[in-house]
Amino acid sequence: MSRLISFLALVTASALLTGGCASTTVSDSPDKIVKQRSEQRWQNIFDREYGKAYEYYSPGYRSKFSEVDLEIALRVQKVRWISADYVDQTCEEKSCVVRYNLGYRVASPVPGVAVWTGWETIEEQWVMVKGEWWYLPPQQ
Repeated sequence: MSRLISFLALVTASALLTGGCASTTVSDSPDKIVKQRSEQRWQNIFDREYGKAYEYYSPGYRSKFSEVDLEIALRVQKVRWISADYVDQTCEEKSCVVRYNLGYRVASPVPGVAVWTGWETIEEQWVMVKGEWWYLPPQQ
C-alpha cells in the first residue's frame, strides 16, 4: 500500500511540475491563446528577434518564405512600428481577427521635418492549422 501511495504522490508531483511549465493549456480558450501568441509575435518584432517572430507565421507562409526573407522585409521597410496596443478580437472555430492600434514612425522626405509618427488600427488574421493557431499575413 505504501508503494501505491508513493507512486501516486510521484505522479501527482510530476503533473504539477510539468503543468507549471506550459504557457497555454488545453482548457485555455482560443481567444486567450490567439491574443497571447499575437502579442508575443509583436514583442519579438519590436525586440528585432525576427526568427522568433517567424515561428508564429502560418505553415503556408513558411513554406513559401524563409526566415531570412521575413527579416529582410522587416528591416528594409521605411515604416518602423513603435507600438502595438491590443484592441479586441473576434474568433470563430478555425479563425480569428485580432485588432491593434499600431503606432509607427516614418522618416520624412519633407525638408525640416525629421520624422512623422502616427497610429493606425489594423486587423490580423489568425488561423488554426492542425490544432495550432498561426498568424496569416496578407497576401504578397
